[in-house]
Amino acid sequence: KATTEMLVLFMLRQKPMYTYQMAQEVSRLTQGVLTYNTMYLAVYRLQENGFIEEAEKRIEDGRARIYLGITSSGQCYYEQSTSYLQRH
Repeated sequence: KATTEMLVLFMLRQKPMYTYQMAQEVSRLTQGVLTYNTMYLAVYRLQENGFIEEAEKRIEDGRARIYLGITSSGQCYYEQSTSYLQRH
């Protein structure tokens, strides 16, 4: 659970992304170990906790895309979590 959340935050630190785009990247990074459903639940938890939020909406190829970005709270959570993991 925490691993998926850290992956999502890691990616959103690079640039805002929409959920399906993140799912494709997570699948690529984990060589298919983590699935869209796992990643989607992590996105939902991170939004509920205020660690990520809607950054912008765009219409691309006739589809509405909601790009998500990391919040300052999410940045702090990411840094604290990775610091903890490095120490243990």
